[in-house]
Amino acid sequence: MPAYTIARVDIHDDENYKKYAEIATEAIQKFGGEILVRGGEAFQMEGEGRKRNVIIKWPDMETAKEFYHSSLYQKALTYGTKAAVRDYTLVEGV
Repeated sequence: MPAYTIARVDIHDDENYKKYAEIATEAIQKFGGEILVRGGEAFQMEGEGRKRNVIIKWPDMETAKEFYHSSLYQKALTYGTKAAVRDYTLVEGV
């Protein structure tokens, strides 16, 4: 069963976020993730939103977790967490 990352982000440091995105993209490719949404215009219809939204499809939940905990993605997070306020969720799909 596929799994999905749903990330919602408000970026406040473009330089460090760019470094995060470069490393994260490499890690996503390494673990077989498919980026379905990355940025783009969004309309918050209910609740609180963030300016940037990302959805990544993974082969399964185990792979999604392996990606998140991998040394490569953890390296990316050293830039990402100081560059943005983030909500990051893994969801099982159908």
